[in-house]
Amino acid sequence: MTPSQAIRDAMEKRGLPQIDMLDIFGTRARASEIVNGRRAVPKSMAPAEEHWTKMIGGHTASCRLIQPNFLYKPTGFKINWYKYPFRDSYMTPKISAKEWKRILTHCRETALKAHEPSRA
Repeated sequence: MTPSQAIRDAMEKRGLPQIDMLDIFGTRARASEIVNGRRAVPKSMAPAEEHWTKMIGGHTASCRLIQPNFLYKPTGFKINWYKYPFRDSYMTPKISAKEWKRILTHCRETALKAHEPSRA
């Protein structure tokens, strides 16, 4: 396994978007080049997974800091954004506007139903 593959694997296991690598590599371009294997990983950065776990912050998959900002459980659709909703956002998988509207409608209906007063 190459160092860039080890990084991609660690990111994938934790559901991290490439933007989270800015703290480690400094710039968006450098992070992209290293993660995609177009630039060598600096020798000072060991490719072992435990090293990347520490570099990424040592968070487990259940940690709220690395959970998606929005997760639609029925399909596994996720959206991650930086600081503010939909700022510099990433979604997986890509969906159509029609599918996005269906998801939002379902979420709205579910939220309204959950907050209806119970009739006892």
